[in-house]
Amino acid sequence: MTENESRALAIAAAVVIVLPIIMVVMFYPYGQGGLAYHPSMNSLIFDTLLLAVYFLPALNAYKKRDYKAILVLNILLGWTIIGWIVAMIWAMKTDPPIYAVKS
Repeated sequence: MTENESRALAIAAAVVIVLPIIMVVMFYPYGQGGLAYHPSMNSLIFDTLLLAVYFLPALNAYKKRDYKAILVLNILLGWTIIGWIVAMIWAMKTDPPIYAVKS
């Protein structure tokens, strides 16, 4: 398994495991005090999580050569599920090695 694949797997596992826990912590105590007692706080946390998930392909591709192109694709077509998936697959691909040409 390459470094990029292991990083993508760790991000996916974090989203699958941590996001439901955060959702339970946010919504369970509603009306009983706690974190989700104030509706505006609830909305702020939820919107922040949605924004982080939306830009997950761009965050995953931060150190790649095609980072700007992936970011533009994510911004323009990320709202479609297909555009988000294409950006995520592109972000998870490894960069081809650069070979120096001797003259």
